[in-house]
Amino acid sequence: MTDIEALVEIEKIKKLRILYSHYFDSNDLDSLAALFTDDVVCEFGVHGTWIGKEELRKNYEAVHTEMDKLKNGSYPYLHVTRAYFINNVSA
Repeated sequence: MTDIEALVEIEKIKKLRILYSHYFDSNDLDSLAALFTDDVVCEFGVHGTWIGKEELRKNYEAVHTEMDKLKNGSYPYLHVTRAYFINNVSA
C-alpha cells in the first residue's frame, strides 16, 4: 500500500467515526445501522451481545428511549470526536 492509499484509508476510518457519532447523537438509527455489516456482532458487557443489524438497531432504539428522560425524542448526550490514533493501516 502506498502512503497515499494509507492516508485515504485513514480518512475513511475518521469519517466512519464521525458518522457514527452524528447518527447516534441525532437519533438517525437507520443510518447508524447502515454503517455496520449485516453480520455485525457488538459486545456491550452488561448490555449483552447484539448480533445482526436488526438487533443492533432495536437495541440502540431502546437505549435512546431509556435515556430520553425529557421524552422529547432526542438523545441527551453528544459524542465528542477529536483526536485520532490510527495504526497499522494495510490493504
